[in-house]
Amino acid sequence: MGRVKHQHFVPQFYLKQFTEDGKRLHVFDKHSQKSYVSRVETTGSRMAFYEWVEEDVTQLLSALEEDKKSASGAELSEIEEAITLLREHGTQFVEIQLSRIEAVFSEMYRQALTELEKTRVPNFLSNGRLEFAMFIALQFLRTFEAREDIREHSNKFVDAVGKMMLRMAKAKGEPELENVSMEDIERLTLSYDDKAIKLMQMRQLLDLDVIEKYASILQNHIWCIRVNKSHRSLWTSDHPIARRAHKIEPFKSNFGIAAPGIEVVFPLTPKYVLVMLERSHFSNWAKLDGQFLALQPHEITYYNCLQVNNSFRQVFSPNADFGLAEKMCRKDPSLTDPKRSRWSVISG
Repeated sequence: MGRVKHQHFVPQFYLKQFTEDGKRLHVFDKHSQKSYVSRVETTGSRMAFYEWVEEDVTQLLSALEEDKKSASGAELSEIEEAITLLREHGTQFVEIQLSRIEAVFSEMYRQALTELEKTRVPNFLSNGRLEFAMFIALQFLRTFEAREDIREHSNKFVDAVGKMMLRMAKAKGEPELENVSMEDIERLTLSYDDKAIKLMQMRQLLDLDVIEKYASILQNHIWCIRVNKSHRSLWTSDHPIARRAHKIEPFKSNFGIAAPGIEVVFPLTPKYVLVMLERSHFSNWAKLDGQFLALQPHEITYYNCLQVNNSFRQVFSPNADFGLAEKMCRKDPSLTDPKRSRWSVISG
């Protein structure tokens, strides 16, 4: 198998649903506030996005060989398979693993869409909910927006904690900080480098326990399919698993996928969107779990707004009508900044 140059964080089989010809789709770039036509092969991807360096591959192989010594049964088989794949694919191990998962899920995805078109009964919401939840969890964690979220959260945390420890050490009169003032400490910026952030994301994607934890949370939400019967299109983006917090509390974002009042949205096609609602806040929606419900015109606008708000930089559509996205970016210029703030740290 040849090396993969354009490594997709949004799968091609999914993006093809948002094209007119299966090959090209319209892209709105929030940063430049311009739209253009792009090929699926190069959209939702970056060069070497999941690429590892040889040093990391060597370290992982050593760790797996050590784990193998104490493993048995199914665990031993999984470790041996991972070692084989890692030796075969090396620095592209993560990309190849994701491609294999996509190949399995893409067939389930196509069957679900066929089921929706033929029967209007979303049976996959009950029979295949766990498998869908696993894929959605993986998709949520694999994008560039997810990496930037890790970067900001990790850097703000390490910066706040690091400075707090330095202030405490200074207050105690530690000799190493004798010539360092409190102002010097505050001027410091403590952060992880790009390699460390990338590895954090890769570890998440390879950790089945993490994926299963996210999937379990999503699986337990209220699921329903909303159908778009208008001539307008539902949009997707470079971070298609969008969220909105409906429960507002002081000092809480309630933006996590398990938070009270969270709404998680996954556009399946320009016609269908999967909506997942946290049960305690949306208890009145419980009777609609697993059901099929038509969208009102204002709700199409609402779900497209979520894609604009949650995306890293790009929104995708089968057509070039991005007037709503343009208006949103003019009204809130922070949406156009890929380095916009996503987290706030409250320190005492």
